[in-house]
Amino acid sequence: MVACAHVVLFCALHQPLAQAEEWSPEKTITIIAPSNPGGGWDQTARFLQHTIANEELSPVGFEVVNRGGAGGTIGLGELIERYEGDPYKLMITGFGMNGAVVMHGSRHSLLEATPIARLTGEYQALAVPVASPFQTLDDFIDALRASPENISVGGGSAGGADQIFATIVAEKVGVEASKLNYVAFTGGGEAAAALLGGQVSAGVSGYAEWGSLIDAGRVRLLAVSSPDRIVDPDLPTFRELGIDVEFQNWRGIVAAPGISDQQRAWLTTVIAKARASDTWKGILKRNNWQDSYQTGRALEDFITAEKEIIRDMLTRAGMGAGGKGYAAVGPYFFPTVIGLGLAACALFFAYSRLRSGSISLRPLPVGDNTVAGATPDIRRFCFAAFTCVLYIVALRYVGFLIATPLFIVTVSRIIGSRAPVRDLIVGVALSVAIALVFENLLSVDIP
Repeated sequence: MVACAHVVLFCALHQPLAQAEEWSPEKTITIIAPSNPGGGWDQTARFLQHTIANEELSPVGFEVVNRGGAGGTIGLGELIERYEGDPYKLMITGFGMNGAVVMHGSRHSLLEATPIARLTGEYQALAVPVASPFQTLDDFIDALRASPENISVGGGSAGGADQIFATIVAEKVGVEASKLNYVAFTGGGEAAAALLGGQVSAGVSGYAEWGSLIDAGRVRLLAVSSPDRIVDPDLPTFRELGIDVEFQNWRGIVAAPGISDQQRAWLTTVIAKARASDTWKGILKRNNWQDSYQTGRALEDFITAEKEIIRDMLTRAGMGAGGKGYAAVGPYFFPTVIGLGLAACALFFAYSRLRSGSISLRPLPVGDNTVAGATPDIRRFCFAAFTCVLYIVALRYVGFLIATPLFIVTVSRIIGSRAPVRDLIVGVALSVAIALVFENLLSVDIP
């Protein structure tokens, strides 16, 4: 009896602690699709969002945002740098991101994020416009062998599944990988548009991504990379047409780095329930996606091994970091060049002022630029420099549209402005204009 009482007391004392260790979200969870709308990553994100909502698997909603560019490494960099420890930020990933990390010399690795699950596998298909002179795969291969520089193949981002697959096919038919004329686009939607617009001779993408264009009679598929005709009984495989290639592109989901074990467990459970649901099974069937579910340490080991295989392949082909490709010019290249240039200019002007003795330690009245013989105030200069540093930090926490107008007002005051309302209006207008240009014209997301 006493022993039973002790057991009951132990459970009563420890039950609140166990409950306290559990985690449940309290606001909307964002799934980042690291590509422009229309591609496989975007489709996976939106189908997953639909499944979770349709099956009522979460107490909060899920939303999808696109962060296209540099083969997904822009989205990866944002997830790692901006959202460390944030359980409300997820990102779709896959084969292509491991390749893009190598191709673009990214400072980040996929394993810096928190792997949640590998979800799907998809076979690749080679497509041409219906008006193309290539009626069969043999027609295309003959032209590729005869003049590889004149046959362009369009697909997803550099180093991604599309390029790797196209490279494998080229090598299998005797065309050097370095001679393959591959044209990279930021997503499957743009690659398909380029194919229809005659910008490339053929296109490579996941079988499901061609679905609407096939139904509309705008493209013709020449072959698929499955081992047999499991996706379409009327579509031949590369293998049966004499090219020994079997290739599957996987997609999965990761979370931000630094989340707790409880948060990772909740996210993994929700994704596992989504994967086991009838809604998700129907999506796999309609899109001819294969179930390739994997989690935990097995997934981490898989990502590590695959990255090394891709690195070796791209290096041998003269692509990627250390090769002849353009991969070293990644998403951080131009910002780094601009930043170094501005820093060099600042040091040069500071040195020139100090050497000429034109920097004085005597402070000037704020706003007084008319005093005869007035010289810059070193303390004002230091305050301006501190404001710039504060602005950079503020970008991470409050965002560009809030930090920039405040920065402009502050710096304007430092250099003598007496019209803070006017400066605020100018700052807001300029910030909005810059955001619109970058996000809508350049497809670059700003914080």
